[in-house]
Amino acid sequence: MAQMNEAARQNKERHRAVFSSAFQAFCAVLCLQSFMSGSVFSPEELITGWISAGDLLLSALFWVLYFFLSLQFKWAREWGLPVSLAAVLVTASANGGGPGLFAALLFLLYVSLPETVKNRWRKGNGRQEEQEKKPGESEGYKKEIRSKEKEKSEKKEASGTGDWSRRRLIATAAAGGVLFLLAAGGITAFRYLEFRSPGFDFGIFTQMFDQMRTTGIPLTTCERGRSLSHFAVHFSPALYLLLPFYLLFPHPMTLICLQVIGLAAGALPLGGLCRSLGLSRRTSGWIILAYFAYPALTGGCLYDFHENFMLTPFLLTFLYLAHTGRLKLAALAALCVLMVKEDAAIYLLCASVYLAVRPGAAKRERIFAAGLACFSVIYFLGAVAYVSSQGLGTLATVHYSQYETGEGGFGNIILNILQDPLHVIWVAFRREKWLYLMQMLAPLLFLPLIGLNRIQIILLGPMFLFNLMTDYSYQYNIDFQYQFGTLVFLFYITVQALSRLDREKLRTLLACGMTAAGLVLFLFFHRDRTAYLERWLENREDYAQMEEILAQVRQEAEQNNQTVAASTMLLAHLWTVDELYDTDQMQDADQVVLDLRYSEDRELAQEYTEGGYQVRAELPGFVIWLSEPGEAKNVGQQG
Repeated sequence: MAQMNEAARQNKERHRAVFSSAFQAFCAVLCLQSFMSGSVFSPEELITGWISAGDLLLSALFWVLYFFLSLQFKWAREWGLPVSLAAVLVTASANGGGPGLFAALLFLLYVSLPETVKNRWRKGNGRQEEQEKKPGESEGYKKEIRSKEKEKSEKKEASGTGDWSRRRLIATAAAGGVLFLLAAGGITAFRYLEFRSPGFDFGIFTQMFDQMRTTGIPLTTCERGRSLSHFAVHFSPALYLLLPFYLLFPHPMTLICLQVIGLAAGALPLGGLCRSLGLSRRTSGWIILAYFAYPALTGGCLYDFHENFMLTPFLLTFLYLAHTGRLKLAALAALCVLMVKEDAAIYLLCASVYLAVRPGAAKRERIFAAGLACFSVIYFLGAVAYVSSQGLGTLATVHYSQYETGEGGFGNIILNILQDPLHVIWVAFRREKWLYLMQMLAPLLFLPLIGLNRIQIILLGPMFLFNLMTDYSYQYNIDFQYQFGTLVFLFYITVQALSRLDREKLRTLLACGMTAAGLVLFLFFHRDRTAYLERWLENREDYAQMEEILAQVRQEAEQNNQTVAASTMLLAHLWTVDELYDTDQMQDADQVVLDLRYSEDRELAQEYTEGGYQVRAELPGFVIWLSEPGEAKNVGQQG
């Protein structure tokens, strides 16, 4: 039996070597292909340098040569892919500035280190892989080992090792949640009260939810300048999960509260995930505090409300349920993830693929994860097809315009990415992306990179795709909503890295350090947000008068079925108006409300008065309400 198991292991190693060699050869060919197209030296013209048929033939010959070399010689397998990746980093950093070159040199240094040194750094991963390679190890044996480790940890807790009680863990999580609600919720609320929440996107969501309340359909007029379902832009059925709460309290502040409460609720599955991976209550408590202190979590709230926030609690819940083997509930959580947005399927796909190939997973878990990955792909294609046919199409050509040539389009972007893969590296690691990486990784003490194993690279796919590959600046800025899914995977990798450490004191120390780093960086990145509260306290009487004027505008527009055009910062305060537009979308509205705090709106107010609009009310320096002469006359007759 032992000889058969050894033979099976060797056969598995040979198959792994073949696939590894094929993959390395493919990566090397991509580098060569980009080099031949001239993209290394002229990144600005990358996607216009089409390769010829001769280059394709040369690439194919190179792939065959490298493939057989890597099969025959160990040095080709060990050095082929690292050298290819290092070459990509070096050539990309030639136009990307000092940080890219520094990273390339560090990577080359890491590649050149002896295996004994690198094995010390990844001691936990190496031990885990050795256990997987032991011949004759069955699922029952693995369960027995896990049960013994659990029993050992319980004995440690019973012997008084200084771990927290369950009550203390709950109290710590509750205290952190309250502070998060006060900080994130308070800043966002005062931002709205101080009239700093723009129409894109808070004005859109406030009008949409009021339309859902009255008609059941997510209609908006200020999103695209005409009456349109929000699902024509983003397919987000999960918004209906929030509608019952809005029906109870139909006000824009309800959306702000729902967002911060939903994000705070993500601490529950995160704590459960920590415990399921064997972390003590003390370490789990500090990780929960690090979650609340994470700057990107609060930063995503500070641009008001977005459906993306639901990715955080739903993804964390899915990972927790999948790890604890409750697959039916995990499937329900996965469905909730898919309902958030059409691109949420990419997050679920990466999570499912990882769960399907992760070490130690049971057969039923692998089958479940593989099926869920396939369903995610089908759902994504269906959601994109729906938005493209029924709505206005996806925004890929806006967010990934640097990969677009010719007629453009989603297919053209994918083709150009495959055509010149080095351009992807150049865009993903330009100078401005390094600050973003620091903002995301420094609060976690860079543990997602230090403790990363090969399989966990799958979990970094969404970060690379949604936050680094794009040229849309909002997607690599922690003050916007595009980080809510990415941070889940970073915390997931971090928790796994801590669970592989042997020393409990080191785990707790690192988790405590994450909390401290998060708090320091939170103050550093968001210290200027107190200006919302300061300005509101200084001008609260004027803001109260602005609210009274806008309430009159809402009432009159609803009673007389009028169109209203308003400045972007005022749209969210006119959420009950059915025909509500930005001033850039409609110039001849029945009612016009302008924000006089901005010079362009003051000039626009003068143009309206010169064009015959009458002043209905004005708060100098803050707001002016105008209407067409006919509309003002009709109102006077009614009064």
